[in-house]
Amino acid sequence: MTREQIIKQIKSDFNKSIQSSKEKYKEYWFKRETIIGNFYEGVLLEIDHNDYVVLCTDGKIRLFKRMLTTQ
Repeated sequence: MTREQIIKQIKSDFNKSIQSSKEKYKEYWFKRETIIGNFYEGVLLEIDHNDYVVLCTDGKIRLFKRMLTTQ
């Protein structure tokens, strides 16, 4: 499958049921709350350097910076 076909399939699954999509893609499910309180979730498509590329449940592809923590 091409990337476009995969995205189309995931969007179709989102339209059917977000809950069943969470279960179907549980190994790739991504959740993030921004510093201003916006909450996004969706399927992790790839990790590009320090960015997560995510197809969100609203159908938009977003980049999220990888949060690096030190201890």
